[in-house]
Amino acid sequence: MLTRVDGCDALAPPNRKRCDFLLFFESGKSTRRRSLRWAVPIELKSGTVKARDLELIHEQIQRGADVARKLMSAACGDGANLRPVLGYGSMPRHVSLLLTRSEYRVDIGSRNELIRGVACGGRVGDALK
Repeated sequence: MLTRVDGCDALAPPNRKRCDFLLFFESGKSTRRRSLRWAVPIELKSGTVKARDLELIHEQIQRGADVARKLMSAACGDGANLRPVLGYGSMPRHVSLLLTRSEYRVDIGSRNELIRGVACGGRVGDALK
């Protein structure tokens, strides 16, 4: 299920930054004993992502992760994997390296998760590996 978060006041307060989409799905590799449920906050940026954009991107994805965590907890407990994704037009190498710094990691409760980048035309599934 793909849900548009940006512009949906029911999912996040209107005065807060938020990601563009939340993707929820269950992996085909799930078993009876181990369900692989995913929640993926996605922020999309056209053009070139610059270093000065990273703080806002982090804030938007963090808000999406907060919403996803609440929704998944209510629907299926705490058994979901959460993987933040940034879709972009282009990103210089030094900016993608900055994105790996600890201040840009997304807090998902028990740990911090890297924001995975997916170039325009790329597959979101590649970011889930």
